Amino acid sequence: LKAAKSGIFAGIILAVGSALGEATEVSLVSGASGSGPNFDFFKTTNMLASRILIGFKEVSEGSLDFEIRFTMGLVLIIVILFFNIVLNKIKNKVANYEI
Repeated sequence: LKAAKSGIFAGIILAVGSALGEATEVSLVSGASGSGPNFDFFKTTNMLASRILIGFKEVSEGSLDFEIRFTMGLVLIIVILFFNIVLNKIKNKVANYEI
């Protein structure tokens, strides 16, 4: 366990980034409803990544809808970077502890 803790935290970092960024899987699993996000585990919801995916082929470049989807992509990148930085800091702190 002592030698594997770095790899375990690297796996956690990759899993969080993948869960936040996988648009197709998220839209299929969450039900892809148009109601927006909610915190009920048993209702369909809509995630940021799935909002970018749904209806993107009908968007023309330069339109307001295109700009909104592009901005949502930037927000998603910022959220993933934030979680990666936080989890890397936690990984570095845990690496210094003796088990």
